[in-house]
Amino acid sequence: MSELLYRAQPYINYEEKLLSDKVKRAETYGKKDEKNRDEKTKKGPHGAYSEYTSLNTSREKILQECISTEFAEAEIRFPREIKEGPNS
Repeated sequence: MSELLYRAQPYINYEEKLLSDKVKRAETYGKKDEKNRDEKTKKGPHGAYSEYTSLNTSREKILQECISTEFAEAEIRFPREIKEGPNS
């Protein structure tokens, strides 16, 4: 009988460990959800942009900014205006 108990002891220990792990997970499961909910309510949504255009900006200014940004990314510069002299 003692030999049978000796062989079964590792299996008994394993089952007890599994049960204790399940209990621990069940206890912490609700706490993690509450913590995550609190963190989500504190933080707002992360925006994709750092700056926004105001709503009353004219279309011309918005399009000009888009074009200048595209040119800046491509490293293209606008040509300078040629000043005409009085004799030209």
